[in-house]
Amino acid sequence: MSMRLKQFIRFCLIVPFINVVLGSVGSYGDTTDIVLGVLLPYTGSWPIGSKIASAASIAIDDIQNDQSLLPNRSIGYLWNDTRCNAGDGLYEVVDLWSHGSVLHLHGFIGGGCDSVCEPSGLLTAAWDLPMISWGCTSSSMSNKLNYPTFVRTVGPYFRCAPMIVEIFHRFDWSRAAIITSSEHSWQLTSSEVRTRLEDAGVEISQYSSFEPGNEHLVYGTEDTHYTTLEKTKDEARIILLFAYGGDVRDVMLYAYDFGMINGDYIFFTVDLYENSFIGNNTWMGDDGRDDDAHKAFGSIFNIHILEPDTQKYRNFTEEVRRRMAITPFNDPLEDDSSVDVHAGLLYDAMYLYAVALHAVLEAGENELSGYAIVRKLFNRTFEGECMYITQKYIKNKAIYMAAVACSNLS
Repeated sequence: MSMRLKQFIRFCLIVPFINVVLGSVGSYGDTTDIVLGVLLPYTGSWPIGSKIASAASIAIDDIQNDQSLLPNRSIGYLWNDTRCNAGDGLYEVVDLWSHGSVLHLHGFIGGGCDSVCEPSGLLTAAWDLPMISWGCTSSSMSNKLNYPTFVRTVGPYFRCAPMIVEIFHRFDWSRAAIITSSEHSWQLTSSEVRTRLEDAGVEISQYSSFEPGNEHLVYGTEDTHYTTLEKTKDEARIILLFAYGGDVRDVMLYAYDFGMINGDYIFFTVDLYENSFIGNNTWMGDDGRDDDAHKAFGSIFNIHILEPDTQKYRNFTEEVRRRMAITPFNDPLEDDSSVDVHAGLLYDAMYLYAVALHAVLEAGENELSGYAIVRKLFNRTFEGECMYITQKYIKNKAIYMAAVACSNLS
């Protein structure tokens, strides 16, 4: 399916040209239906949706088949591509909330990107609708005064800072440089890592910020990536790079050109999208340098959420792969592409919503109240696809490691 067609078809099944996935009980639009809005960055700077989206359908089926959760109710979802962009994401949130085919949208699952979650979380709080994110890592969203109806199944990126400090101690490294995107989440992460490293006696020889390339495109010697890396290569051999895939690819291509991928330098990234070395997966497009980028990525030490090493999880990823090739996504994964661990986090976010809604209904409370839904998530446990999750109020301790199990709720 072409990218243009993917962006055009936002919804499917039941309502023409509307991406709707429903359970088997009830009829769409009936007051007994529970409809969730799923926010996925399917394109843009972090197109992770193409590797995880069908986990939402698996969760819907499992919820519907568990008669102890929501008996005699039908649950389904609509989904939109946020493109990992604040403006597009807000538009899609409002589009889902106001869609004429939905009598009452019960809540949102997502988004995956902080640029979408931060403004959308404020909006959903104003609507008193729950937002359960499977990918947003901004520490700002742990502020329950500003985000009283927001929870997530992944921890803030800055929680990887202690692990980075431990790596430096283990290898007796005493000097590093930090190159970071000006995007809010990366600024928070890089600042925390810098503070932790300096407190541990590590010298940060250079700390540089840049505007993300998809917002400020300049090439060659005028490119901030070029000038920053040209200076950095003489300042440090350990380089911490906090950015999304397109900018990482751009920096690493300059590293390739500067001869910095011969083993003398190590680049650290966080949650780097698997195929970011392919230009068409980023804002850079097809520039004919995918082979160079692939070689350059060999110098990257990526910090990522650890995949569970269980047969249950392997079965789950196989089912995600199978379902990506069928309705409603019809977007099969390439043979050399793997299901991303965020699929488990997406599944867990949707199942968590059902657990909370069940508790709200049992208590006779308002099922459309985001505040009530979120309150029911604290101090509960359930076994999801990623791991056994204990939900505690602002007690998220994400488990990150160098190549990093899914996390507790915050």
